[in-house]
Amino acid sequence: QEFGIDLGENNFPLFLADRLAFAAPGGGIQLPMFMEKNDVVTSYERLRETNKNLPETPIFRPTTLNDELFSMEKGTRYGLSQLTIYPTADDVNQAVQMITGK
Repeated sequence: QEFGIDLGENNFPLFLADRLAFAAPGGGIQLPMFMEKNDVVTSYERLRETNKNLPETPIFRPTTLNDELFSMEKGTRYGLSQLTIYPTADDVNQAVQMITGK
């Protein structure tokens, strides 16, 4: 609700930040879309530690999963191959536990 995103039924918020990108395996970049705003802040703060020229706080670009999927389907999403959706840390840890049985 903080960003005024309309989250209809079966829709989820995704958060991006300007100037936040990761190196992709094999070269190029990944533009991360996070499912939690706090994950964007944490990643941005890590990036800012190595690049003090970045603004102190990230400029958020909120969107929704449905909006992103719709733009992918229509072919209107620029840089589609660069997008990567990152789950929450808790979800990753739970998946690891399920896979490893630990």
